Amino acid sequence: MYPEYEISASVTAPVFLDFAYLKAGLQLAIEINGFLTHPAEMTRWQFSDSLMRQNHLILDGWKILRFSYDDIKEKPRICQQLLQQFMGKSLIGKKNESSAENFLQLEVLKYSSRLEHPIRPADVIALLKIKKRDAQKLLQSMVQKQMLPAGNGTKRIRCYKINPEQQTSLSASL
Repeated sequence: MYPEYEISASVTAPVFLDFAYLKAGLQLAIEINGFLTHPAEMTRWQFSDSLMRQNHLILDGWKILRFSYDDIKEKPRICQQLLQQFMGKSLIGKKNESSAENFLQLEVLKYSSRLEHPIRPADVIALLKIKKRDAQKLLQSMVQKQMLPAGNGTKRIRCYKINPEQQTSLSASL
């Protein structure tokens, strides 16, 4: 996460993002706006430039999340959850395995090792704030790698147990 990140999205002047998140091919711009600071003080041309700036960012492959200063201050948990949902959706959706997928798998393993019961898709959904289908894909990829052997069931897999070898290596790394 980089604060006041400078990019060249405009030909006329450098552009500064409030925050930039750059990892695993993901470019996320996080903008925080006060209620009165921007719109009330803008001219028509400045307003037009800000919209064009956002369009250039999107064309350059940036994803953009906008927050009000009031939400950051008064509802920080909701903002965190929105970021977690975005990360889960953006990082799980990659077709090729990436360091992001490895990171999510490690988080699932850590969480699974703390549970008193085998991990279920609902647990992964709650942990990563992702859709059911994405949680199932993540768990299936972990089964294929023998990180989480499937639990009981002949037709449908409803729970997963951590591989004892993974448990041992995870305990050693923590």
